[in-house]
Amino acid sequence: MKFDLFHICENPTGDSSGDLGEVLEQVEHAEHIGFDTVWIAEHHGSRYGSVPNPAAFGAAIAQRTSTIGIGSGVSILPFHHPIRIAEDYALLDVLSGGRLRFGCGRGYQPAEFELFGRKLEDSRELFRESLEVIRGCWENESFSYDGAHFKFQDFQLNPRPVQEQVPMWTVASSAESYPIAARNGLQILTQASVRQTVDELKENIAIARGIYEDIGFDPADIDIIINIPIHIEEDAARAEAVARDRLAWQFKQMRALSPGADGKPVPKGYESYDKYGTAGSSGDEAWSFSALNDSKVVLIGDPSDAVNHIKALRDEIGIDHVLCSMRFGGMDHEAVMRSMDLWAREVIPVFGQGAEAPPVAA
Repeated sequence: MKFDLFHICENPTGDSSGDLGEVLEQVEHAEHIGFDTVWIAEHHGSRYGSVPNPAAFGAAIAQRTSTIGIGSGVSILPFHHPIRIAEDYALLDVLSGGRLRFGCGRGYQPAEFELFGRKLEDSRELFRESLEVIRGCWENESFSYDGAHFKFQDFQLNPRPVQEQVPMWTVASSAESYPIAARNGLQILTQASVRQTVDELKENIAIARGIYEDIGFDPADIDIIINIPIHIEEDAARAEAVARDRLAWQFKQMRALSPGADGKPVPKGYESYDKYGTAGSSGDEAWSFSALNDSKVVLIGDPSDAVNHIKALRDEIGIDHVLCSMRFGGMDHEAVMRSMDLWAREVIPVFGQGAEAPPVAA
């Protein structure tokens, strides 16, 4: 079982230097206590996420760490020319000594698409072409492309990635996205949510696994990662008290930024967002703290709750790779460090990974 760390880099106070400094401290600490990889999200124009370029932030991580993997969670391909993405992340792979884990996605926030002059309805096609270009640049000494959106001749990428084959993931959170990911030979980043229950997640993963095997993947090489907002304390009641407001802020922001939140119809290709309702209106019961915790969308509790939660996902779904989102909603730095230490000391060893953690902070 692998455990990674995920950062959207929420910025509720507007103090970007302080928030990003805390994230860097948490990443450095994660390397020492047994986390495998850190993943950094890309967002634009809101305090929900404050990293517009995960490759640039990943370079800062690379200079402060030596072994932890560095992932983009995810690079939003429709917003950029794919040659620039290929270049930026190849450079990160070089600077990190081959630690890049490349996560890519098509995005979902209407305000971001409007900002970059893109249409959500075009996102799948833009994603497909961008992925072909990025792979072509990384896998060939010289590469040409003639698509609907991108055209160029004999491009030679420099520098080239250190890794012979950069590991690649994409987000899958609707039934339609799992077959697309698997048929493209991409590993999957996913999570249980109001849009995708644990039962639906199990079914979708089973479909993806079948496709992977049909196209020749060794089952041992399939790496599906499930993301979970997590906060644990020695006492479950304290964990809830610490996490409740931060969790509410996180999900309120996410809902408000999602397709359909402004009352407009949900665009084609994003139909699963109809399940969200609009922030502050329909569907609020599904977003309550107890409902999110009980349905395994989030994990808030004590170490025994955490172990049971992860064992259940492992046994029910076959998950062996967990992405721990511990700074959700701009969670207090000391609370995040405390939860990380407790996770490393009480949870990771149960599943056979990680180094001995220092004592949990008071």
